[in-house]
Amino acid sequence: LQFTRTFRAFFQEKSLLSKYFCFQIGIELKKQLTSLRKEFFRKTIHICTAFVPAMLHFARIPALLCLSMAGIFYVIAEQLRTTGHEIPLISDITAAAARKRDENKFVLGLISRLTDQKGLDLIDAAFTRILDENVQVVILGTGDPRYENAFRYFENTYRGQVCAYIKYDESLAHQIYAGSDALLVPSLFEPCGLTQLIAMRYGTVPIVRETGGLKDTVEPYNQNTGEGNGFTFDHYQADLLLDAVKRAEEVYAHDRDRWNAVVIRDMEKDVSWGHSAELYLKLYADLKG
Repeated sequence: LQFTRTFRAFFQEKSLLSKYFCFQIGIELKKQLTSLRKEFFRKTIHICTAFVPAMLHFARIPALLCLSMAGIFYVIAEQLRTTGHEIPLISDITAAAARKRDENKFVLGLISRLTDQKGLDLIDAAFTRILDENVQVVILGTGDPRYENAFRYFENTYRGQVCAYIKYDESLAHQIYAGSDALLVPSLFEPCGLTQLIAMRYGTVPIVRETGGLKDTVEPYNQNTGEGNGFTFDHYQADLLLDAVKRAEEVYAHDRDRWNAVVIRDMEKDVSWGHSAELYLKLYADLKG
């Protein structure tokens, strides 16, 4: 109870110091709890839901034991205020959000406008090959009717593996971010891209095409060194998207320590305006001499 009250106090406090502590405590909790037994987490989860509303979207615990979301929700909310979006820190867990999923599955999220520009033609072409006995996919978005209908078809055909929400739902989007292990962003072009940045804050590993802002913010995973914070492909081809997904699934399934290290790097990555401002100031200072 004291633990919960402490976090609530942090969330209510507006000082930069408290925001920093919230983030760092969340990161540290994730590091500590990653190695704990699932039984412990199940006993703890009822306390956590007071300030981690998205944790139970799939009623499953990804590799990172999403308790760390407590420390970072407030940071995301602050960063997204400029776009007019808010992340609720406390909300009810609906029956739909609490549906059970196999915790051993690799869950891919897709939160997007369903258009060619977002790479939906690649996903459509590779979709049946992406699905195997260890993969589940959840989709949220609206757009081109042919993609909307395609995902409805996939949901009906692959029940238990595919869940398609053909609508816009801000709250559900954040639950999918939190409940997924990886997020698909295979855009044809992407000047900036917020989706992958939000995913990283949630500890959801981005799988992206190397273009625009996606290339700027996602460093390809290196299987030799373990470095990188996502999985990427270069040319706009369905087979290359499939290869990136399978590489991510391989690490998730067979090298969980390295996967967890990627997630930690994503959650710790600083993409704030404060960091950008420092880089601009350094640039101007260098130009001034």
